[in-house]
Amino acid sequence: MEGKTTANRIKRYHDTPLIHQDAEALHALESLMKMPIPMRSDVKYSPFGFTVQEHRVVQLALCGNRLNSLPDCFKNLTALTTLNLNHNKFTTLPDSIVDLPSLTTLDVSHNNLTSALGLKISLYYLNIAYNRFSSLECFSSHLFFEVFNVRGNNFEHFGSMPLFDPPPMHLLFEENPLRSLHGLCPFLLHEFISGIRKVLGEMVPPSQQTYREDFYFSPHGADLIEQCILSYYEITGSGLGFDYEDISDPVTDAINNLHAYYCRSPTDLAGAYAHNPASLTEEEYDRLKHEGSGIERDILLTKLPPTDPIVKAIMTRLIVQMKSGYSLIL
Repeated sequence: MEGKTTANRIKRYHDTPLIHQDAEALHALESLMKMPIPMRSDVKYSPFGFTVQEHRVVQLALCGNRLNSLPDCFKNLTALTTLNLNHNKFTTLPDSIVDLPSLTTLDVSHNNLTSALGLKISLYYLNIAYNRFSSLECFSSHLFFEVFNVRGNNFEHFGSMPLFDPPPMHLLFEENPLRSLHGLCPFLLHEFISGIRKVLGEMVPPSQQTYREDFYFSPHGADLIEQCILSYYEITGSGLGFDYEDISDPVTDAINNLHAYYCRSPTDLAGAYAHNPASLTEEEYDRLKHEGSGIERDILLTKLPPTDPIVKAIMTRLIVQMKSGYSLIL
């Protein structure tokens, strides 16, 4: 009986058997574009086609079709994981794609988008490159994009960027008319630190390199990193990817200032502060407050009470509020 029920739900899109709602969506798209959509084994390198698993459409590429809208039944493609709509004519994200439950990869590059209002889902990969975005305030701060491509838009700064929580791991931001990176989320600073490790390796013995691998930066540290990014960006037009031979004097000076600021690790600062709180400079105190993690907290608690201002600042930052109402201290 179950097999018969499943069979009744199957409808063919040309020669491809699909769940009725998926076949209906493809037929509606075909009517809109005036051409059939071919089935592929993969759409990664194909601008037009779809792939199928267990009678469900899981990947779909509709590139270069001058589309500016999608049929309402598109929202029924609930198994869709990858959607490529680049090189079309969209000015807003269609309502039918903003909360597709299985979607992990969305490419809407090379359109005429100025906003992504309505997007309700987190994605592994979001590509909005070569549109007309000038602000990211249209993105809800609860969304997560592991890879976020914003190349070729109209961003002059990222100061109004919402603090994505958790932050994206990779931001691609070249070919924007940037004037400032002030206020940029820490993930770019972290990626930038990784990008200049080769340069630092040439300048500083590995045993003395004390840059952290987490996302904590003091305000002054963030400003110094911003100076490095901007000085390099002004010369090359690219935000990341250092080659030592390309570094000019302004960039070298900015990196030297950054290294001087980070010449001691947070662990060293915690040990010194625990022994004598008055031993840190104002900048070192500020760094420990903003950059200390669980390791530094544990060092401090060996000699200082939980009421110490630095300990309290670190513990407050490490608290994760759970949906259940309980708090988790990392």
